[in-house]
Amino acid sequence: MNYLALEAWIEEEMRTRHVPGLAVAVIQEGELVYARGFGVTGLGEQAVPVTADTLFRVGSVTKQMTAILILRLVEAGLLDLDRPVIDYLPEFRLSDAQATEAITLRLLLAHSSGLINQADHYGSRDPQGLRRYVLHEISKLPVWYVPGQVFSYSNNNYNIAGLIAETVTGCSYDDLMQEYVFDALGMSRTTFDPLRAMGLGLAMPVMRGGDGEWSPLPVFPENTVNHPSFFAMSSVRDLAHLALFHMHRGQFGGRQVVRADLVDEMHRPQQRNYYTSRLAAGLGIFSNVRKGVPLLTHFGDISSYSADIITVPTHKAAVIVVNNNEFPIYDILYKILDQLVPGTEATGDTDAPTEDRELWQRLVGVYYGPFCGQLEIAVEEEQLILRHNGTRRALRRHADDLFACLDEEGTHVATLGVVANEGDIDIVTVNNNFAKRLNRVPKRWEPTAEQLSAYTGTYAHHEIVSCEITAQEGRLSVTDEHGTVELAPYREHLFLHPHFGTYLFEVEADGQAERLLWSHFLPMKRRETP
Repeated sequence: MNYLALEAWIEEEMRTRHVPGLAVAVIQEGELVYARGFGVTGLGEQAVPVTADTLFRVGSVTKQMTAILILRLVEAGLLDLDRPVIDYLPEFRLSDAQATEAITLRLLLAHSSGLINQADHYGSRDPQGLRRYVLHEISKLPVWYVPGQVFSYSNNNYNIAGLIAETVTGCSYDDLMQEYVFDALGMSRTTFDPLRAMGLGLAMPVMRGGDGEWSPLPVFPENTVNHPSFFAMSSVRDLAHLALFHMHRGQFGGRQVVRADLVDEMHRPQQRNYYTSRLAAGLGIFSNVRKGVPLLTHFGDISSYSADIITVPTHKAAVIVVNNNEFPIYDILYKILDQLVPGTEATGDTDAPTEDRELWQRLVGVYYGPFCGQLEIAVEEEQLILRHNGTRRALRRHADDLFACLDEEGTHVATLGVVANEGDIDIVTVNNNFAKRLNRVPKRWEPTAEQLSAYTGTYAHHEIVSCEITAQEGRLSVTDEHGTVELAPYREHLFLHPHFGTYLFEVEADGQAERLLWSHFLPMKRRETP
């Protein structure tokens, strides 16, 4: 491994992309062989050099940790993966009574409960905030799919699991994680407490303003509701211990922290993901195969941070990267991984199955999903095609239940998945974002000029994500970091993005929009009216 060349490349990329701080750790032959920080913890005079022990928010990497807690409680006989959640939380309710009865811990940890995602970075700092949210707010959210039917990523799955752990033990989630996970795995610096993290040394989030200048994020994310799903702060050295736990089937420091068969179950694919890769959801972690090599991974991001751990148990190798601003994290991960683990390059594409005209006819119809908007599948001039929020793609069969979505040059730009291959097809996916068949297609809504004007303004999810909504010549447009695009009206107050996502405006009694919900998932509050 040429670490000097790697370090020079990382430092140049950090300068180009305005990344203040980053850290990398490498495990080879079951030993931590490299751990180093790059850059500084933030912007300004108070920033100090990043080390392998500097803390970063690690986002959804937290889910691995919560899953380990749940498996330890399973091993202790306090929980069962396949018992209904209401056995542990009798007062728990969802908006769908049948789903309330059906959801189990296994379905929660494998992201197949049917619940929609949620990711509010700010909220209650009260330890009781998690209980209040799970018991009183989740019941108001829609259940999009039958539990166990499909993979549907949701932070709420892990928030519910965290409250179950609290309930059966009588201890707070944070205290449970300290005892059952952090202490057990020697993760001495990992914490949920921002004050403790700042005392230990925390890399701070940064943001880019409308003037193009970089500055510290003015408000630090905190919300006890989401501690179990994406709020841990950790260092690459501590995260290396997590990787060692996985590659040694639950052992760490000469102790069996979680029974080996339970760790095997954690790693076992539980729910299919509809990509051309072999990505599948386990319990708190994803399995995949790259260049013929099986690996375990879980990406995380929150605010301006991102993190990932890629573990290759068969080779006793792992790579960990954390940073505090957008960065091509997988460029580093794979650059190192390819030197650690010699893969077997594919010799070429396997032959795709022949087109099935009967399958085409079963697919024909209109679908809608919270992240992908409206999809229409049709047969035109002897070709299966996909219309997605105004774009048209030819579909070419890639596997029995997968189609390649092709642009005008014939390039594979997205993947359509078919959830059912017998009988009626009610669910399809685009890049693993699910959409349900519509039995009745809503009549296209035509907003008035007055309504369009009421939507205009700048909306933001605190200081983390923002967009500007403008109206001109009877059309609504959105401008964000990716540019400006026109939104298509769909039904009252709901608009479709031409590429990805939906925009639902929440209108007050005076007719003015005060909030929008992006993809039925991320709330954005209006900041100003032009």
